[in-house]
Amino acid sequence: MFKDSVGRWLTKALFYEANNYTIDNAIFTTGDEDIVVKGKNLISLKKRFVEAEDPTGYTVAKEYLGGYPHWKALCKTVALKSHIEEMKEELDVRLRSRGIKKVISSAETGNFTAAKYLTEKGWDKRIAGRPTKAEIERERKQMAMAFDDVEEDLSRMKGLQ
Repeated sequence: MFKDSVGRWLTKALFYEANNYTIDNAIFTTGDEDIVVKGKNLISLKKRFVEAEDPTGYTVAKEYLGGYPHWKALCKTVALKSHIEEMKEELDVRLRSRGIKKVISSAETGNFTAAKYLTEKGWDKRIAGRPTKAEIERERKQMAMAFDDVEEDLSRMKGLQ
């Protein structure tokens, strides 16, 4: 099902948007949500990847693709690289946000180390040396997404008091 007539993994052909908006082989969308095109349900691989919370891609590969070798082929596909990087970035932010929420909870119960981590913005530490422009942009996006999640949680928590 996931290979062409000569046994190569189908990659961009599986994605509606990457395959010039044709639905012949498409089973996925690069969008954030599942969509229906001409009566065909297309799965958001991004949504499944982020929900699986597995940065290796193994879980999604086993459930939605032809296995891990297929996932590796998708990752090497030029037309999909930026999409896959975006998926990984969003998952990274989601996992970081979850961790920060636990630190906040721990700090509220009196954990000094957790409080210090929050005060010193421990999630914002990096290795010495000048960051690349891509690192700066990626970090900016991640911090904005994590900040929004934390702000939302704090406002909800304030409402519970």
